[in-house]
Formats: sequence, structure tokens, C-alpha cells
Amino acid sequence: GKFGGGRIPYGYAWNPDEGWVIDGDQASIIRQIFNAYVSSGGSLRSIVRKLNQDGIRTPRNGQYWRDSAVRSLIRQPIYIGVYYGLRGKPNPQPQYTSLEEFMTIAREREWIEVPGIPPILVADDGLPDVPLWEAAQQKRLTNRHGGTGYRTLNWPLQGRLKCPQCGR
Repeated sequence: GKFGGGRIPYGYAWNPDEGWVIDGDQASIIRQIFNAYVSSGGSLRSIVRKLNQDGIRTPRNGQYWRDSAVRSLIRQPIYIGVYYGLRGKPNPQPQYTSLEEFMTIAREREWIEVPGIPPILVADDGLPDVPLWEAAQQKRLTNRHGGTGYRTLNWPLQGRLKCPQCGR
């Protein structure tokens, strides 16, 4: 096949003779990100902090990493060897927690499958590590709706009593 253009996903390179090939250095970073996020229980922010402290830059202009860049990598099923082209810019972005859900969305939206993508996330048995990828999707969506950030506390008398001295 031929490369259809666009941005080459982080962790890969396009070789006209071989097709999609894994970039070893970037693939190692992808594996670190997924393992830190799922296995070590890391947050997006802690992963970003580590990448930037280690001097690892994004492929785009060598910028510092941001939460959104890591979140975007975690969303991508290409890391388990599944890639679809001509997806456009769906708004809102489809939400999925499993490969099956992603494949259903791809069929419904008539995305075009790109074959021959070598997986970066590989289990001990040599197969794509779908459970690791799915665990990352579940954590991503769970954190989206109930992360560890600032929370408004609800107390039984909150908003009902005022301080007689300051009025608060």
C-alpha cells in the first residue's frame, strides 16, 4: 500500500518499501505511557510531568507534553494494530471503552480500515495487548466523569447559615 497522507501517528514511521514500521524509541514511550496510566495508576498530569522532566518532546515541533496530547495517544487503537483512515473530525468525539465498541462506531460511520499496522502494545503471548488498551479506555472515561481534581463539597447546612459577623 501507499501512505494516504496526513499526520503519521506517534510511535510509527512510513517506509515506502515496507509500509508502516514501528519507531523503536517512540514505541518505548508509548508503552511507558500505557503502563504508567493503567498498571501504575498514574494520572495524565503525572505522566506529562515525567515526560517533560525526562526531556522527551512531542513529535510536533518538539514541544512540551500536555495532558491533552497524552489523552489523545491513549485514545488511539492504532497501538493495538487497529487503524481507520478518512475519519474526519467527529464532533463530539465518539466514546468507547472496548475494541468492540470502537469497531461498531467505525462500521456505523463507514470509516476505512487501514490494514498492516504492527501493534506497539503487545502482550506476552505476542498478540496485541487489547486488555491493556481497554483498561486505559475505561480509566480515561471514568476519570473524565469523576477524577481526583477539585470537588464541590455538599454539607447539610451549606448555603443555609451565615456568619453574623462577616455575612458569609
